[in-house]
Amino acid sequence: MTNNPHPLPLSQRERGVSASPFAQTLHKAGVNRLSLGAQAAQARLLRLLGRIHDWVSVIASAEIARNAGFENINLDLMFGLPSQTVADLRETLEAALALAPTHLSCYGLIVEEGTPLCRDITAGTLALPDEEVEREMYELARQTLAEHGYEQYEISNFAREGYACRHNVGCWTRVPYLGFGSAAHSFFNECRTMNPSTLDAYLAGEEPKTEQISKEEARFESMMLGLRMTRGVNDEEFTRMHGLSIREAFGEKLDKPIATGLLEWHEGELRLTRLGMDLQNSVLVDLT
Repeated sequence: MTNNPHPLPLSQRERGVSASPFAQTLHKAGVNRLSLGAQAAQARLLRLLGRIHDWVSVIASAEIARNAGFENINLDLMFGLPSQTVADLRETLEAALALAPTHLSCYGLIVEEGTPLCRDITAGTLALPDEEVEREMYELARQTLAEHGYEQYEISNFAREGYACRHNVGCWTRVPYLGFGSAAHSFFNECRTMNPSTLDAYLAGEEPKTEQISKEEARFESMMLGLRMTRGVNDEEFTRMHGLSIREAFGEKLDKPIATGLLEWHEGELRLTRLGMDLQNSVLVDLT
């Protein structure tokens, strides 16, 4: 890695970036937002994640998107990776901000079972950062992005004014949606479906998997997803959706997280406190 991993974007001609017919077709078809899985500016961390791109590719992709007419561009970033340092994340944030995206998603690593990364961590070949270091990374992301005009509207998502992701907000507030294509998910009439995960099975007409959601599960989902948003869960909206107020649905289960400073009421909405954002899982355990 050089001392300057995120040089100022060069012109299309200087770097040989060509126009993308695919990106142009998407834009003409009405697609208005692109999300790029940038993850990290350091080549060693991208290799660790099994990614085949580098940061130069991220710069080129953002420029291709803009050349095609896209103004709304999100970059996905990750923290809490094995061997990742606070300085690494600072460098990645600076590299991302240099591209002036309208939206940034900063996710803590979730180790998925069965992946090479999971096997290496289990075997002790790789080690995750300490919990305090991961919290420091998260706080660095929150402060840095706030200083650059990005509002945190969800635990892991930050946007310039007017650019919060409508799809994500819809998912967190349980708005019905339809998914098309292999492995796509849909949610409608308290039923969740998942299309076949392989293209061959999807094209062959294999039936999607379905999951019917009970009233109790639906109420918990509203809390689990809604509390991810910094505004919290609106009591009137919850009551309209479920026929019960938040207090009626959860009763004394609310008392502990409120008393310990993890949850708070604010103008008719129940939301996580700053400490609660760090300890959301423990809040959800209390509500089960």
